[in-house]
Amino acid sequence: PEGYGEGLTEDLSRAPRWVKWIERTGGSSGPTVGLKYVGIGDRGGALDEASMDWLAKSIEGDGPIQVRNTASDQLFRDLGEKEARSLPRHASELLLPKHGTGCLTSQAMLKRWNRRNELVADAAERAAVVADWLGALPYPADRLRQGWTRFLWHQMHDDLTGTSIPPAYGFSWNDELVALNLFTATLTESVGAVALGLDTRAEGVPVVVFNPLSREREDVVEAHLRYTGEPAAVEVFAPDGGRVPAQTVRRGEHELDVIFLARVPSVGFVVYDVRPTDRPAAVDNPLGISESHLENHRYRVEIDDRGDICSLFDEELETELLAAPLRLQLLPDRSARWPAWEIRYEDVTAPEPPVVTGPVRRRILEEGPARVCLEIERRTRGSTFVQRLRLADGAAGHRLEIESLVDWQTRGRLLKAAFPFALSSRQATYDLGLGAIERGNNRPDKYEVPAQQWADLTSEAGYFGVSILSDGKLGWDKPDDSILRLSLLRSPRTWRKFRHQATQDHGRHRFGYALYGHRGSWREGDTPWQAARFNQPLLAFQTTAHPGELGKRFSFLRLEHPQVLVRALKQAEEGEEIVLRLQETRESPAEGITVDLASPIAGAREVDGSERPLRAATVEDGKLLTELGSFAPGTFALRPQGSPSVIEQPECRPLALPVDVVATSFHGEGAGGDFDGRGHTYPGEQFPSSLNRGGAELQLGPAMPGSANALACRGQALELPAGSFNRLHLLAAAANGDASGTFDLDGQPVELRIQSYSGFIGRWKEWHRRPWGWRWSRSQSGFLKRDPVAWLTTHRHDRHGQDEPYVFCYLFHYSIDLPAGSRFVLLPEVPTIRLFAVTAARERIGDTVAAFDPYA
Repeated sequence: PEGYGEGLTEDLSRAPRWVKWIERTGGSSGPTVGLKYVGIGDRGGALDEASMDWLAKSIEGDGPIQVRNTASDQLFRDLGEKEARSLPRHASELLLPKHGTGCLTSQAMLKRWNRRNELVADAAERAAVVADWLGALPYPADRLRQGWTRFLWHQMHDDLTGTSIPPAYGFSWNDELVALNLFTATLTESVGAVALGLDTRAEGVPVVVFNPLSREREDVVEAHLRYTGEPAAVEVFAPDGGRVPAQTVRRGEHELDVIFLARVPSVGFVVYDVRPTDRPAAVDNPLGISESHLENHRYRVEIDDRGDICSLFDEELETELLAAPLRLQLLPDRSARWPAWEIRYEDVTAPEPPVVTGPVRRRILEEGPARVCLEIERRTRGSTFVQRLRLADGAAGHRLEIESLVDWQTRGRLLKAAFPFALSSRQATYDLGLGAIERGNNRPDKYEVPAQQWADLTSEAGYFGVSILSDGKLGWDKPDDSILRLSLLRSPRTWRKFRHQATQDHGRHRFGYALYGHRGSWREGDTPWQAARFNQPLLAFQTTAHPGELGKRFSFLRLEHPQVLVRALKQAEEGEEIVLRLQETRESPAEGITVDLASPIAGAREVDGSERPLRAATVEDGKLLTELGSFAPGTFALRPQGSPSVIEQPECRPLALPVDVVATSFHGEGAGGDFDGRGHTYPGEQFPSSLNRGGAELQLGPAMPGSANALACRGQALELPAGSFNRLHLLAAAANGDASGTFDLDGQPVELRIQSYSGFIGRWKEWHRRPWGWRWSRSQSGFLKRDPVAWLTTHRHDRHGQDEPYVFCYLFHYSIDLPAGSRFVLLPEVPTIRLFAVTAARERIGDTVAAFDPYA
């Protein structure tokens, strides 16, 4: 009868409203029992003393209600068999009809970074498994676990849901960006380790393309490449020497953005050769584009005078997929009591909402032969909307991709993308992650509903359908038999209590969705696979040329079954087995599933989601054989036989640092150090003794009370060890704000900008508190620092050794290429730059760098 945030103020054993509520519950479900959560709700903690007194009195009370203080599941444990059988049965999902509908969309940027973390973490785990199997790089379990933890704990209510107070999101955004930083570094190092075994010899720049997914695929690769010169153009060649469709999309000083079509096997790596040329060979361009038209082998797309897609003709299905233009609708958004939490049924069903119009600016960005792209820019109600419509060649061309860049400044509105299709059905299907569900048209108790990566509308007769693929938007609705809508951004109208939520999504956003036509239902069209491809693109890495025993094309895992996808590939939390999680995706039992690794599987067992043993698994001829039920996941712990010894192990030599700064202290021990001149120090209790980055071991100084463990850079010369070392690895941080300094290697200067040891490494926008409430500042835009985080902690110590909570502190990893024969490194004369460890290494993992932007 009450919320979970209130204390206790009476004897509950005789509270009249409790008696009425429990009797009413018994009348509808049988058991006369009720449950109240106690505590202080959103703020954590425990019951106050007065509530504890009332709880004791209630337990001992002599009223008609027996009060028990138990765990929440005791209510169900106490049900007898007869009572359990009498409970009403519910044969669908348990969605809140109104409260929570807005949470699927509020705080859009946090939701986007959450999705990016899920995908980059998955890719990093898969690449790390391969690198560890090759013996090239130990599986970085601690770093991956820290990254998962940093963003998963924001999936609680009032955080990822978009309903926290503004100051909370500074911490949430920073955690999401820290996690992305950790995952990206892990992914890059792991692919770099695998690249050591590949044959990367090329006439031009060797690019390793990684496919994290469990099927071979052909898709577009976007690669940001660094060049010593400035080539006029490039040509891209596959391992077999054949030229693939490619084009240059941006040129800068000593850098080039290239896109090309690549075919990569499952959990696989392929080396492509990007060759500079003054005169590229003439090729047929199968793609067409103008300011009102796009075309490939699959679709013809027409854009009307208002800038909307008015026709999407499917050449394969020989049918028009749209019944009307695709509009961006601006629905009213007027939840008075819970603005960020709720979207009202009356607003979703508002007749003829305004749409994005305004003067239309069109620009052709890409003209093939790998992909065409038309940019359309409009401005409506104070917001700017840029849509980039893309069609690719080959197998990548089976979807029309729409990337949106929106500067959202509109108040009191919910932005939805409306898809009016030339087909009708009373039911649409929505992706639930590990399954799918059918739902009907909007009704007052179910009108704004969740889906993960896709939703689908298939004609009532089942002849064909269209799937909408989403890269991070979660709220959907179905106004009638022919229309699906995807919620994009919202800034609800507010009253006094939550005025800051009136501008909650104001700022710049980037997101995408795609349309995919298919014959038959979403099952025949294999929509889950298309959604996985759209969400997890092929990833490009620039590397150096060398021979390798793995060849130019290598696949670690082969899965033979059209209904099954790999949902996870990672090292076991305990032990050294490889954990593989499969899932059936078409709602039909799958038999004869075969999984083959790059080396024969010596043993396997089935485990549960927490990796606890269940039963033995079948292995025949070194392959895993299994079957799965409808939508069922299955998790297996695999023990592969040994891998080929094709990787040269790195050689490391730490440099002795003449440390002179006490950077750490221990809680409650008073003044023990001063890192930044203000008495602040890292917490010694958490300070690491060593870190491994890219195969290089970095030894840190002691964290014992009063021990110096950092070096202030004052132009000292550090002697480099003799040997064929090619790279210098540093752990560093700046004491008071970012600081730049020149590291001189025997006369060859290298400029580094060292990031500050404390603060945020990124944020989306800045909030300021005013007497009338929270306001965000357009003059102070968001920022992002990309230097690899080697270690972090979420508190620091003050000059008295006391904790300062929620103050992030970091160590950053930097690397410098060593010229052959280098004898000394002369440190910069910048005392605020502090070094914690320096290691000379002979390693090639660092030769490979990410050629994509994980934050985009």
